[in-house]
Amino acid sequence: MKNLLFISIISFGLISCGSDKSSGKSEKEVVITTHTLDTALYTSKGKEIAQATFKTLSSKLKSAMQNGGVENAISYCNIHALPLTDSLSKVFDAKIQRISHKPRNIKNAANDEELTLITKYQNTHSTKPTLLSNEDKVIFYAPIYTKPLCLTCHGTVGETITEKNYEVIKSFYPEDKATGFKVDELRGLWKITFENKN
Repeated sequence: MKNLLFISIISFGLISCGSDKSSGKSEKEVVITTHTLDTALYTSKGKEIAQATFKTLSSKLKSAMQNGGVENAISYCNIHALPLTDSLSKVFDAKIQRISHKPRNIKNAANDEELTLITKYQNTHSTKPTLLSNEDKVIFYAPIYTKPLCLTCHGTVGETITEKNYEVIKSFYPEDKATGFKVDELRGLWKITFENKN
């Protein structure tokens, strides 16, 4: 992702630059072709996919919690969350991920560049998506902020998370870092990767 170009959603355009200066030593003309990224399209698609995935995951999670409490919900997440997002990735023809600076599942850990983006969202509390792109792919990021129900599994141990439930969490996720959150705090980011077809 070193070569990814940051694109502001507000600008709705890709700024490109090139040099047409000739060395005078060659008669060959160099033609540089640039492509404009359809930010509106990718933003719309990203939002649609994130909302659909959230709706599917949250409904399954609520059902698991109603049928067996937090322990059942944690078990469901451990077994089904990644396969479910993988199956939705096939439906939408895009790779769907949830990444975090404080992951529960280590597979969802943000990389260094994504941590920088997370810090930006923490500082601004923005809800606007971000697009990154190169010749091969376009990546849509959108913030995930905690809701009151999230604190049942992601809040503070001894307050919103019981000691018993935290033992269950640790039994499924020994390297868990996803606690200590408060309402409306940044939990992580949606990351949706598209093949760049421009």
